[in-house]
Amino acid sequence: MLPRQSRAALRTRSSVCRFLKGYVAERWRAPEARTLHRSPAFRAIHEKLNATRTPEELNRVAESFLRGNLTNNALNAREHNSLV
Repeated sequence: MLPRQSRAALRTRSSVCRFLKGYVAERWRAPEARTLHRSPAFRAIHEKLNATRTPEELNRVAESFLRGNLTNNALNAREHNSLV
């Protein structure tokens, strides 16, 4: 038999584990999360877009990406559509 404090700690850990398992399962269903995991090119542009702070900066980053992607096809159509 476990001491009362250990049982409480075990219940807390079990509760946290269930929450995390459910959260990860839910996030993994999102196409963006799966693409972030498997594509370094997508991670890079996603990070740059999220780091922008003004509309002008966002436009510069997006334009730069679109021009570069047209020449070297860094992202496939599915990855490209995930950014939109």
